[in-house]
Amino acid sequence: GSNHSAPAPSTMDELGGGWERRSDGTWVKQSQRAHLRRRMRRALDAARLRFRDARRSGGGAIGKKGERVTVHEARLRSDSSALRDACVDAWRGFGLTDSSHERLLRRRAEQTLDIARVNGDGTTVTYLTFKLAMHRVAARHVAGLRLALADARAARGDDRGALREYRRALTEERAGWARTGRLEWAPASSLLNAARLTRVRARDQADLDDAEGLLRAAAESTEPGCLEDPEDRPGRVASVAAASRRAARHDLCVLLCQSDHRDDDAIEELRSTGYRYRLSEEVLRYDLDHGAKVPRSVKAAMAAHGKYVRAFDGAMPATALSHLRTVFRAESRFWTQHGYHEPGCGFFSYAHGLPPWNADDVGDPNPNPNP
Repeated sequence: GSNHSAPAPSTMDELGGGWERRSDGTWVKQSQRAHLRRRMRRALDAARLRFRDARRSGGGAIGKKGERVTVHEARLRSDSSALRDACVDAWRGFGLTDSSHERLLRRRAEQTLDIARVNGDGTTVTYLTFKLAMHRVAARHVAGLRLALADARAARGDDRGALREYRRALTEERAGWARTGRLEWAPASSLLNAARLTRVRARDQADLDDAEGLLRAAAESTEPGCLEDPEDRPGRVASVAAASRRAARHDLCVLLCQSDHRDDDAIEELRSTGYRYRLSEEVLRYDLDHGAKVPRSVKAAMAAHGKYVRAFDGAMPATALSHLRTVFRAESRFWTQHGYHEPGCGFFSYAHGLPPWNADDVGDPNPNPNP
């Protein structure tokens, strides 16, 4: 009796939660949870046939002699093609049927096979063991879809929505939010985004601890970095993942430098990353006295901050000074483009890489970049 027109199937996505068509032709709205449960049932039904067929024919199945073996108790040899086929059939049943999914399907099947073998008895895998492995990889697969959704929200500037999706994704796999579980299965780029948003929106030390955990997970991520992992650009995917891991280690160094009583941890991380110098504690970590009056004269500023401020005449060529005065003049677009006028604009700066250092270059105006 509804007057609503049937929505197009394109409104459905892999996570579900859209409209689905029943066998009688009517359209009904489905929850994501129900949609994913249905996909998992189809996956396990497809794989169960392999165990059932092997149990009947004896082809690769093992049971106690003289005993009736149920499907759950049926065993496939760890090295059998039947077990590998069961993994592939399961992921096709889960919904990875499109030709564009082939590479992803193979990777998910291999991950399921590896976990099933590890949890088996060394030579065989029961259907129950396979089922648990499938649930684990499927949970990570769904979490990966949610991470992709979170990345898209972050790219649109929806920080709050993105952070909500990141948290949901990283708890979907039951790995827990940053402080618990291992997150190396997640793409480094997604973990890095989640860490940065967590830190920017941190309200207490617990949030900063979460950010640190996410940065460490991003630095150690083993995931290629793309759900589809298309064959025509594997180099680009690997490059993005590597860049995200480096950025995570950089952000971790800054976080540790700005944290109280973490100097030893900061020094260890900085050295392992290849840094030789760092800004002083007074620059990177200082007390925020919001009630302090800002000095309005050079004399007052030097009196208040003489420990940190020095003035030098003729420190740069006249042409360079003239250029800087133009770039940073009051009406320059630099100030508006960087959001200095916006409420809540915090401190930020630019980081520039330095060429390798050579002791022989000390005092040389043209140091050798390749010692």
